[in-house]
Amino acid sequence: MIALGPASPASAQPAPVDVRILAINDSFHGNLRAAERRDPDCRSGRQDQKIVVPAGGAEHMATLVRATARGPQEHDFSVAAGDLIGASPFLSATFHDEPTIESLSMMGLEVASVGNHEFDEGKDELLANAEWRLSPHR
Repeated sequence: MIALGPASPASAQPAPVDVRILAINDSFHGNLRAAERRDPDCRSGRQDQKIVVPAGGAEHMATLVRATARGPQEHDFSVAAGDLIGASPFLSATFHDEPTIESLSMMGLEVASVGNHEFDEGKDELLANAEWRLSPHR
């Protein structure tokens, strides 16, 4: 039997590691472009004129992620709370949400839960999207 003495202070506890979780929720829904809406204040003088809201869309979100992330060496993790695909606008839905999956991958999304809209095209399409995303040619 080997008798072990008390642990030295240096080996008793590992140094703490700062971990930051960057999370998005289900408000993305495949909205690759920034939202458009009618001008509610009619500042334009034309009630039918659409304006682009300076928020939303893949480019805007990618810019925020890049500005917020400190880099992988800093133990940042990006996660999502589901409903990233499904109930998507025409641009993404036409291609079975593959453009959305690709854009989220390019943003560095590491983990996502499955929401109810991920099943909009059925379990088989969801699995096909997962296989497409995880395939070695990507």
